[in-house]
Amino acid sequence: MPPTPIAAPSPAAVPAPNNTASAPESFTAAPSEPTTPTLSVSRQNAVESAESYLSFSAFSRQGLIDQLKYEGFTAAQAKHGADSVGL
Repeated sequence: MPPTPIAAPSPAAVPAPNNTASAPESFTAAPSEPTTPTLSVSRQNAVESAESYLSFSAFSRQGLIDQLKYEGFTAAQAKHGADSVGL
Protein backbone atom coordinates (compact mmCIF):
# COMPACT_ATOMS: atom_id res chain seq x y z
CA MET A 1 0.00 0.00 0.00
CA PRO A 2 1.51 3.39 -0.95
CA PRO A 3 2.04 6.01 1.80
CA THR A 4 -0.68 8.61 2.26
CA PRO A 5 0.41 12.11 1.18
CA ILE A 6 0.30 14.86 3.82
CA ALA A 7 -1.66 17.95 2.89
CA ALA A 8 0.08 21.32 3.12
CA PRO A 9 -1.43 23.72 5.68
CA SER A 10 -3.81 26.29 4.36
CA PRO A 11 -2.60 29.92 4.39
CA ALA A 12 -5.16 30.77 7.08
CA ALA A 13 -3.57 28.20 9.45
CA VAL A 14 -0.12 29.82 9.28
CA PRO A 15 0.27 32.65 11.83
CA ALA A 16 1.28 36.05 10.50
CA PRO A 17 4.76 37.23 11.53
CA ASN A 18 4.90 39.72 14.37
CA ASN A 19 6.81 42.76 13.12
CA THR A 20 6.31 44.94 16.19
CA ALA A 21 9.49 46.25 17.77
CA SER A 22 8.22 46.20 21.34
CA ALA A 23 5.79 44.14 23.36
CA PRO A 24 2.29 45.50 23.93
CA GLU A 25 1.92 47.65 27.03
CA SER A 26 -0.34 45.07 28.65
CA PHE A 27 2.43 42.46 28.49
CA THR A 28 3.69 41.36 31.89
CA ALA A 29 6.76 39.20 32.16
CA ALA A 30 6.47 36.15 34.34
CA PRO A 31 8.40 36.51 37.60
CA SER A 32 11.73 34.78 37.43
CA GLU A 33 12.45 31.88 39.71
CA PRO A 34 14.69 32.81 42.64
CA THR A 35 18.12 31.41 42.11
CA THR A 36 20.47 30.08 44.70
CA PRO A 37 23.98 31.21 44.02
CA THR A 38 26.25 28.30 43.35
CA LEU A 39 29.53 28.09 45.19
CA SER A 40 32.78 27.21 43.55
CA VAL A 41 34.10 23.77 44.37
CA SER A 42 36.91 25.27 46.44
CA ARG A 43 34.45 27.30 48.55
CA GLN A 44 32.26 24.23 49.02
CA ASN A 45 35.33 22.31 50.14
CA ALA A 46 36.25 25.09 52.59
CA VAL A 47 32.75 24.94 54.11
CA GLU A 48 32.94 21.16 54.41
CA SER A 49 36.39 21.33 56.01
CA ALA A 50 35.26 24.02 58.45
CA GLU A 51 32.27 21.89 59.46
CA SER A 52 34.53 18.87 59.86
CA TYR A 53 37.04 20.71 62.07
CA LEU A 54 34.27 22.06 64.28
CA SER A 55 32.71 18.62 64.65
CA PHE A 56 35.67 17.40 66.73
CA SER A 57 37.31 20.53 68.14
CA ALA A 58 36.49 24.10 69.14
CA PHE A 59 38.00 26.88 67.07
CA SER A 60 37.87 30.65 67.28
CA ARG A 61 37.01 32.39 64.03
CA GLN A 62 40.63 33.36 63.39
CA GLY A 63 41.87 29.92 64.46
CA LEU A 64 39.56 28.24 61.98
CA ILE A 65 40.58 30.64 59.21
CA ASP A 66 44.25 30.01 59.97
CA GLN A 67 43.67 26.23 59.93
CA LEU A 68 41.87 26.39 56.58
CA LYS A 69 44.64 28.56 55.12
CA TYR A 70 47.20 26.05 56.44
CA GLU A 71 45.29 23.34 54.58
CA GLY A 72 45.76 25.30 51.33
CA PHE A 73 42.63 27.41 51.05
CA THR A 74 42.97 31.05 50.08
CA ALA A 75 42.15 33.72 52.65
CA ALA A 76 38.82 34.45 50.89
CA GLN A 77 37.89 30.76 50.82
CA ALA A 78 38.85 30.32 54.47
CA LYS A 79 36.79 33.36 55.51
CA HIS A 80 33.83 32.05 53.52
CA GLY A 81 34.17 28.70 55.31
CA ALA A 82 34.18 30.40 58.70
CA ASP A 83 31.23 32.61 57.73
CA SER A 84 29.25 29.59 56.56
CA VAL A 85 29.53 27.84 59.91
CA GLY A 86 28.58 30.94 61.85
CA LEU A 87 31.97 32.08 63.13
